[in-house]
Amino acid sequence: MDQIPQPPIASIIPNIQTIHNDTRVDNYAWMQDKSDQKTIDYITLENEYTEHILSPTNELKNHLFSEMISRIQENDSSVPYKRGDYYYYTRTETGKQYGIFCRKHGNLDAQEEIIIDENELSTGFTQFVLGNRSVSPDNNFIAYTINTSGNEFYTLRIKNLQTNEHLTESISGISANLAWANDNQTLFYCKLNDAKRPDKLYRHIINTEENLDCLVYHEKDNTLFLGIGRSSSGKFLIVNAGNFDSSKSWFIDSESPTDTPKLLFPLVKGIQYSCDHSGEYFYIMTNKYGSNNAIGRVPVNNPTQDYYQEIQTHNTSVKIENLIVFLNHLVLEERIDGLQSFRCFDLRTMEQHSIKFSENDYTLGLDRQYFEGSCLRYVITSFATPNQIYDYDISTRKHTLLKQSIVIGDYDASLYECSRVYATANDGVKIPISIIHKKGIQLVGENPLYLYGYGAYGITQTPSFSSIRLSLLERGFIFALAHIRGSGYLGKEWHNQAKVLTKTIVFDDFIACADYFVQKKYTTPQKIVISGGSAGGMLVCAAANKRPDLFGIVIARVPAVDMVTRLLDPSLAGTIAHYDELGNPEIKEHYDYLMSYSPYDNIKQQDYPHIFLFSGFNDPRVQYWQPTKLAAKLRAMKTNDNFVLLKTNMNAGHFGVSGRYEQFQQSATEYAFIFHQLGIS
Repeated sequence: MDQIPQPPIASIIPNIQTIHNDTRVDNYAWMQDKSDQKTIDYITLENEYTEHILSPTNELKNHLFSEMISRIQENDSSVPYKRGDYYYYTRTETGKQYGIFCRKHGNLDAQEEIIIDENELSTGFTQFVLGNRSVSPDNNFIAYTINTSGNEFYTLRIKNLQTNEHLTESISGISANLAWANDNQTLFYCKLNDAKRPDKLYRHIINTEENLDCLVYHEKDNTLFLGIGRSSSGKFLIVNAGNFDSSKSWFIDSESPTDTPKLLFPLVKGIQYSCDHSGEYFYIMTNKYGSNNAIGRVPVNNPTQDYYQEIQTHNTSVKIENLIVFLNHLVLEERIDGLQSFRCFDLRTMEQHSIKFSENDYTLGLDRQYFEGSCLRYVITSFATPNQIYDYDISTRKHTLLKQSIVIGDYDASLYECSRVYATANDGVKIPISIIHKKGIQLVGENPLYLYGYGAYGITQTPSFSSIRLSLLERGFIFALAHIRGSGYLGKEWHNQAKVLTKTIVFDDFIACADYFVQKKYTTPQKIVISGGSAGGMLVCAAANKRPDLFGIVIARVPAVDMVTRLLDPSLAGTIAHYDELGNPEIKEHYDYLMSYSPYDNIKQQDYPHIFLFSGFNDPRVQYWQPTKLAAKLRAMKTNDNFVLLKTNMNAGHFGVSGRYEQFQQSATEYAFIFHQLGIS
């Protein structure tokens, strides 16, 4: 008879952290040595233990996986977009994990050319990510970046689309993004340093060796991440170096790729710029004139602040989130009271109008745009409405539906109710929450509830459709998305209220949202599942430390839970850039505040909910040892018999498994665990 795995017992090896002013005793610091076989053995035991505990749910997991797959249109295609004489699109095939990038010449009835089949490229790899693909301006070459480990070091490949053969060069250790010059021979890319920060911009001539590549720019400020892209017009290459707080920009004429980059905006602490081009102007989105951004332009022939012309002023109640530039039009993506809309300008007359939407809670997205045209291609979705892709003619103001995503089976959106409710935070602030559930639920405190949160970096999570989520809703779950402070849901100041020395507002807001559902008798604490990833993983683990009595199950994906150790190591990817969000632990006030809420450092001898942690062994953003150490310490400290499970993917990074069917498997694993613990079949 096979031996039944037991919960892994981590060796207690006291280590005194002596970095800077940190004198914590960390019994699990040895797990940070990735090369030590002892660490690998421990993680292997964790995975075996998790598989053993989950074994009673295998039949349910398989059923859920089949259920999820049965809802999707496995053979599908994106809406084609026109580029020169070609129409480009991506399609999927039944049973295949990845997409197939194709094109047709002249019209959509022409013979299909397969440009990149990710399924072929991924053969032999357990992890495969296509970082970026960029077709040359003359449509004769495609450059693309791939990663097969999850560590976010990408490799560049180039394919001749006339001969259908790859060129000999293969450049490794780069970031995902690329940009072509207009000679169709010159390609720009960024190299990553040992801390996984893109800091060097190179110019490459196709069909030449990498050692001949020219270093164009080296960003020595270790707080800034370097990137490059083509303007919408294709006339310029825009170089940007920035972080969560500040940025600077340069431009290169696409017709003269050997020119030295010209400074467009210098670095000013706290000021960010986003830039694009059309006609005689560079168009700019910046927070220089207010935190919610303003829009202006400067002439190409004299791109200085002295010649700045304002187009849209800063508004404290309207956050400008994006600008989309066309030959004759400009479109702004705005957010008012959490809801998105578009504002359109005619660049010839500066006449403007807004596009409003009638749904009461929804998400807008952008598809590929055609610079020379007058149509804005956008996506709209909600918790209950699958993706719809439209062309909006800015001149005629007409919407044309191009594609309606299909849910296979008997899905009926009218059976569900979507709304926004408001919890009251400790300081009296109202916190919006988007929810969906079956119509007719009874508010008697018995419904299971899945509460998702993030709350960091000004990143806004909005209600979009998920066919996977139907497996929750059909079993009586309420799904809730908490728009807590730290996000940008109600503008930039919504984010600014909860960072550095006010970060704990994020956790208190989230707890207030869970309390709201208990008080209003939507559910009971034992039936609340809280979920988040990365900074959201930190959120749910911190909430579980503060109010373990309020939650039944915690799902934390790649959770950033040992922030003090991480922030004290500037050699790790992005450490210094995170100081603007989380604080610098070398500053005593920041260190003390971080220690007051860091999930790993605040585990107590108390009862805890069931906790399921997911990790990627090659994750450069949230190192595998953060959830690994948390799992070990939780088992040593908790005072009840609830499960602590850790599932580490040994060949994945921050974003988990890469194939679409693998993603369904992961969701099925998570849901099966939840249903099993809550007694739901």
